[in-house]
Amino acid sequence: MAFYLIGYDLKRPGQNCGAVERAILRLDESAEKVLRSQWVVNVDEKIDVSTIRRRVWRAMDNNDRLLVIGLDRVDLEAWNPISSNYLELLE
Repeated sequence: MAFYLIGYDLKRPGQNCGAVERAILRLDESAEKVLRSQWVVNVDEKIDVSTIRRRVWRAMDNNDRLLVIGLDRVDLEAWNPISSNYLELLE
């Protein structure tokens, strides 16, 4: 399994992030929302960063922003995240 951080900005005011969140949850149904628009997912190692980007981007508009980062080396600190369950997964 491999961990990735997915972050996004939806540029249109009032844009619904539900489609983006559903796309992320299709990658990993136990994905953790760590900040308002950032998730940690745990996916099969056969799925690479480009595949994740393509799958999530399908739910986004052309003027939105998307960032996918592989977390192959875990070195992090967090202050007041929405969820801290991912910390246990990364250990």
